[in-house]
Amino acid sequence: MKNNHNISTSINTTTLTELRDIMEDRFATLVESFFTSADTLMNDLEIAAAEGNSVEVKAASHSISSSCLHFGAERLGAYMRILKIMGHEDDLAESLPIIKKARAEYIQIRQELEPYLLDNLDNAA
Repeated sequence: MKNNHNISTSINTTTLTELRDIMEDRFATLVESFFTSADTLMNDLEIAAAEGNSVEVKAASHSISSSCLHFGAERLGAYMRILKIMGHEDDLAESLPIIKKARAEYIQIRQELEPYLLDNLDNAA
C-alpha cells in the first residue's frame, strides 16, 4: 500500500508520484542512493567553491542537478543549474550564498523523502 506523504513545494508531487509508480518496491533504494550521492556531492561542491575550483563546482552541480530531475526537486535543480553556469564561466564570486540556499533546500528535501525509507522498513517487517 502506498503512503501519500505531505510534500511541500520542494518536490514536484507529480514527478515524485510518477517515479514511485515506475520504481515500485525499488523506490526506497533509489531514495537511499540519492541521499548517499547528494551528501557527498554537496560536500564536494562546498569545498570546490571555497577553493575556487570551477571545474569541480561545475561537475558536482551537474550531477546533483541530474538527480533533482528524477525526484522533481525543482528548486534545488535550479540552484544547481546556476552553479553549473558559474563553474562554466569560471566565476564563483557569488557561489557560496547560492550553495548555502541549496544546502537548506537539500535538507528540506531529505526531510520530505525520509518517510519513504521508513515505509520500506515497515513493509519489510
